[in-house]
Amino acid sequence: MMQNGITTSIKPQQVTFIVPGAENFEPTEISEFVQKAHDNLDPALLEFAWNELLEKNKSVTVQELAEVIYLEVMMSNIDCSFNDLFLSYQMIFGSAEPLETYCAHLLLSRDEVYFAVLESKGLSVYGPRTANQVDELLRRKLAKEASEKEFEELIQFLRSAKQKPPQDKPPRSSWKAEEKTWHKIESLEAFAIDSCKNDDQKKTAGMILKAMGQAKTSSAAVNLLIDIGYFPVHVNLDLLKLNLPTDHRDEILSAAESLLSTSTDLDEADRIDLTPLKVYAIDVDEADELDDALSATRLQDGRIKIWIHIADPTSLVQPGSIIDKDARRRGTSIFLPTATYPMFPERLAMEGMSLQQGKLCNAVSVSVVLRSDGRILGGKLNHQTDIYVDI
Repeated sequence: MMQNGITTSIKPQQVTFIVPGAENFEPTEISEFVQKAHDNLDPALLEFAWNELLEKNKSVTVQELAEVIYLEVMMSNIDCSFNDLFLSYQMIFGSAEPLETYCAHLLLSRDEVYFAVLESKGLSVYGPRTANQVDELLRRKLAKEASEKEFEELIQFLRSAKQKPPQDKPPRSSWKAEEKTWHKIESLEAFAIDSCKNDDQKKTAGMILKAMGQAKTSSAAVNLLIDIGYFPVHVNLDLLKLNLPTDHRDEILSAAESLLSTSTDLDEADRIDLTPLKVYAIDVDEADELDDALSATRLQDGRIKIWIHIADPTSLVQPGSIIDKDARRRGTSIFLPTATYPMFPERLAMEGMSLQQGKLCNAVSVSVVLRSDGRILGGKLNHQTDIYVDI
């Protein structure tokens, strides 16, 4: 090919389609020709041609398809049969014009539904798919388009969340509101902590990172989850890798609030009143949850009796309840330099189950009597008790 006095060669593998009748095109005309072709593309005409050819059970070349497709434009304004119009078209033009043929080629090259390639050696021949095949392919196409739209909406949401200041970022629970969104965020989280369960999670995470302009690495996934507010800034990845829960589900929080507002002590009638005792809790100043305390009294014979009081969560939480099951699953509260992750919902632990100063508290108490040298003489489990924490 000669352009601007320079000869350029084109390799055979670079040729995707040879437009019939376009041998004498000047290089300067190609751009205009291509633009006209794109301006004249109408996918609806491909469906029209499929209906016509399926009815006749006929296979066609690209040129023949162009003749069928672009007769539709003429048929919309002329009152005659398809066969008559087809013959008239052939009499006038002989065969499809280069522009129409190239348009037909573009439509077929993008088609995933209506036509299948029957022969690809030399001149390609296309045959109409069956109605059942087209219905299934259309269903898949619509599903794919819906999935792509959902993914794009997620990416827009991620970009929006990333730009917001920390106080305005979506709460962690909001990412779990819709199952499809949560599935993708869950995949990204699994990729971030190197715990993907399958290749689908890796693929989903990779797609998200690519769409967000990030490298496909676990550290990039961690940073993205921090940027959108899903992870805290000082996230502890070890907790996540060990699958240790760091928050409570909404139903657990709701059950905890219900206990605080409506629960009654089922053991109230059996509790021993130890409120006359002076009760001391020893802990750091910033402690929010006090779960043990001490008392001491001198007996008439001079010996010392020590009381050990332990907060009684069973006064609120019954065995087998939703909160009991969740606490059993957690096993313990987790105390770290950067955060505390309580076994029970925070307000329930600090208010309902804690030994609060100046308030009547439910406890399980043990007493021991000490000899004069400090050795234990004997002890007693006093079961459920009522106490006041003085200090």
